[in-house]
Amino acid sequence: MKKQTLFGAMVFGATLLAGCATLTPIQTSQAIRSQTAKVLKLASPQEVTISRRTSKQVDAFGSHDYTYTATTKSGDVYHCTIEIIVGLVEEAPNVKTPVCTPAASKSANAQ
Repeated sequence: MKKQTLFGAMVFGATLLAGCATLTPIQTSQAIRSQTAKVLKLASPQEVTISRRTSKQVDAFGSHDYTYTATTKSGDVYHCTIEIIVGLVEEAPNVKTPVCTPAASKSANAQ
């Protein structure tokens, strides 16, 4: 009886996760770039380049934590983190506001 209950719970969990809304890699990149441009108060996402993006392991709730480097057209460099949580059935994924800190000042790089 315990095996049937466990199997039923596993099937239910897999079915629930299959219905979760996730982003494609391109959509993820666009969301990260768009949110980063907002945080850095840029006119558009085209004013920032995202590089060195890495993802931590997905947690039990479907949360993806990304770390990346954002470089503006003016040459400012930031180290950023952002969290993207998968949406439940028929809900869009939740893209949190990124946290960005300046990597180094331009004057320090020039010396």
